[in-house]
Amino acid sequence: MSRNASLIYELERKRRRELYLKRIEENTKYYLAKYSEMYNAFRRSGYYDLIPDEMKQLKIDLSLIREQVNNDIERANQISKNVGDYIYSLKSIAHEVEIQEKEISIKRQARQQIENRLKTTEITKQLDKLLSSISDPIIRDFAFDLSWDIKEKLKKSQDSDFEKIQNEFETILNEAKKKAKEWKNSKKVINKKHSVKEKIKIQIERIEKSKKENSEEIEKILKNLKQAKKSIDNTNITDIEEVVLENSKKAEDVILDERIRRETVKSLYNILNQQGFIVSKPRIDTKENIVILSAKKPSGNKANCKIKLDGKFSYEFDNYKGMSCNKDIEDMKKQLNEIYGIKLKDEQITWENPNRIYKDAESMLSSNTNENGR
Repeated sequence: MSRNASLIYELERKRRRELYLKRIEENTKYYLAKYSEMYNAFRRSGYYDLIPDEMKQLKIDLSLIREQVNNDIERANQISKNVGDYIYSLKSIAHEVEIQEKEISIKRQARQQIENRLKTTEITKQLDKLLSSISDPIIRDFAFDLSWDIKEKLKKSQDSDFEKIQNEFETILNEAKKKAKEWKNSKKVINKKHSVKEKIKIQIERIEKSKKENSEEIEKILKNLKQAKKSIDNTNITDIEEVVLENSKKAEDVILDERIRRETVKSLYNILNQQGFIVSKPRIDTKENIVILSAKKPSGNKANCKIKLDGKFSYEFDNYKGMSCNKDIEDMKKQLNEIYGIKLKDEQITWENPNRIYKDAESMLSSNTNENGR
């Protein structure tokens, strides 16, 4: 007896989720290492003096990822994605602040000359001390610019109540933070192409490490990302970001699907071995994107399985006598489901040859007839 059939294979939800979590754990740890390297490089370059608030936030986020990576990998992964949304812009912002610092230095000297000519009071000196304590140079510069009118008002005041000074300082600080944020956002927009280019570079490096997970499809994705990086200066940045997002997601889907297929191939290999088959090394048909398992028993029984990436699976059991073919097929299905958590559904028998069954039956009938002398 021989039979060919096609089915749909699905990895049980629990095992599929395990593979998914394993993949995002790999990604999160990879990006955590990369982002930590960037943080250390930023710190060595003096970014705490240029963009202290951003550096403090980055440090907090990296610490949170480390805390959660072994407890709640999905949360760690989400924090990592949030970091990925801003970390690539920090280098360009720090560079812009560095340029601005030169202008601020000139402004500061001019401001100091004016201050020296004007009559200062104890209350304005206290305000200047608070303004000078602001660590962010951009916020501090905006705060000093905003303080002129308030200083004039304070000079007319006879008292030097610290609470009053503190309230005025808080008003100035809040407005300065708002202006600094607007300034930094404008610089992010100006330098966005550079930031996206850096992001693509890191993603390409990550995906290249997964070439073994269906190299043909991964190569296509890498080609798309490299083309996006190359054309970024001449293309709408929103379009580039969409291409990057689409291809990055596709890469993750391809990698997960390939790992599910690998689980299925490994399971089939073990089952056929246990059934007494000598199983050849899995062969990949790159043209059809199919993994092929070929097996043969010493008795001559043959089994051939084809596993596609899209969840389709076909088998062919051939050269059997009698109904033993059905036994091996049913045993294969049972083990896939009960032992390996792979569900099969929508089976369609494409070809079945019962001739051997009929011949065996005829042979038995003929033998009985001869024995009885009829």
